[in-house]
Amino acid sequence: VLMVGFIGLLGIQRLSGHISTIGDNAFPSIDNLWKVNAAQATADGAFLAQFVPTVSTDKRQVEFKKLQDALDRINQGFGEYDKLNRTPDEDKLYKGVLPSWDKWKNTMQELLRLNEAFRQYEITFPEQTQAELLQAGKENTDEYRKAKEAAAAQRKVYEYLSNVERPAFQEASDQISKLLEFNQNLGAEARE
Repeated sequence: VLMVGFIGLLGIQRLSGHISTIGDNAFPSIDNLWKVNAAQATADGAFLAQFVPTVSTDKRQVEFKKLQDALDRINQGFGEYDKLNRTPDEDKLYKGVLPSWDKWKNTMQELLRLNEAFRQYEITFPEQTQAELLQAGKENTDEYRKAKEAAAAQRKVYEYLSNVERPAFQEASDQISKLLEFNQNLGAEARE
């Protein structure tokens, strides 16, 4: 009877440890990381809306507010996640996530700056405007030079978007996915 009681006690302690792992670590971690992941998707959509030439100023402001709110939710999610206990392996993954997120946020800020520089020209389709001015024989005018400068500024935006920002976004997404997967596996192991 004593042996059966001892085995039962060990089983209860093991079960308690698994419940603790799920309740104190895996579930809160997954919850906060999914909040970050969802906010990143919202931020990305609102961010990309800034670069659609036909989006009105009012709509861009609405989308910019969504972007700011999503970035706040990302910071809150990371803030809550940061307070949680983590295993050494999880902490190592987390420390790999933060530089990727900072890099993405920095590339977003730079791209927004470049886009604002382009928007200052107030020419929605600069290459089309250039073509129309060329066709009208106005290639030596200030209007044509402005359209040419606007086209160069717009190319700079799109090149930065495709060559710098999108890879930084993907890296940040991949890092958070690794961390989510780690926590999901941790929860699955505890359930076994």
